[in-house]
Parts: sequence; structure tokens; C-alpha cells
Amino acid sequence: MVASIKGGRNRALQGFYGSTIKLETPEDVKRFLGKVINAVWSEGVPVPVGSSMGFLTRCWLDAYDASNVVKRLDEIEEKISKTNV
Repeated sequence: MVASIKGGRNRALQGFYGSTIKLETPEDVKRFLGKVINAVWSEGVPVPVGSSMGFLTRCWLDAYDASNVVKRLDEIEEKISKTNV
């Protein structure tokens, strides 16, 4: 049992692969993914780290898109309510 615990620890991805970044626009995400791809390809960042970053940025983009849709719908509803007064 101790050996399997130690084996699991040895395979765990540990470390820092970059500094903190701000993702505020899809353009920021695009630049970030470019850095991630280059780091996996040429700097030795493990593929699972790159895959995780790809998945998380996809989630970020989905949330960004959803929040934009809600914002636009709110603006449309506000315009409609002003014209119906």
C-alpha cells in the first residue's frame, strides 16, 4: 500500500508552469493558448498540463459567450420596455 501511495505521488503533476495571467477577452485567451502550446511543444511542460489549460480556457470562453448573450438580452429587453411605455 505504501508503495502505491508513493508511486501515485511520483506521477502527480507538480510545479509552476508560468506566472499569473489575466484573461479578460477572447484575445487574451488566444495569446495564452499560444503560450501554452509553445510551452508544451518546446519547453517541456507536460501534455496533461496543456490539455487541462485547453479545457479550462474552453470553459472560460463558454462563460464569456454566455455572459455576453445575457447582457445583450438585457439591453434588448430594456429597449423594448422603453418603447412600450
